[in-house]
Amino acid sequence: PAITGNGGGATFVTGNAPCPLHVGLGNAESTLGLPVVFTPFAPPHDDDDVRLNRDLRVTFDASSSCAQS
Repeated sequence: PAITGNGGGATFVTGNAPCPLHVGLGNAESTLGLPVVFTPFAPPHDDDDVRLNRDLRVTFDASSSCAQS
């Protein structure tokens, strides 16, 4: 987080049920969070660079026991 004291890194969190998982912040500032991969959401002929004002896909490089993404 940009402000000190607001939690840790991005991680999976649950609501009232164990699934589906949502994106949230870890409770402690010492929580580093999960690795994230940024991929351009572009036609195959475009380059592999993530650019300003372009669509991109953000995925966690992690697994869970939930069947839903």
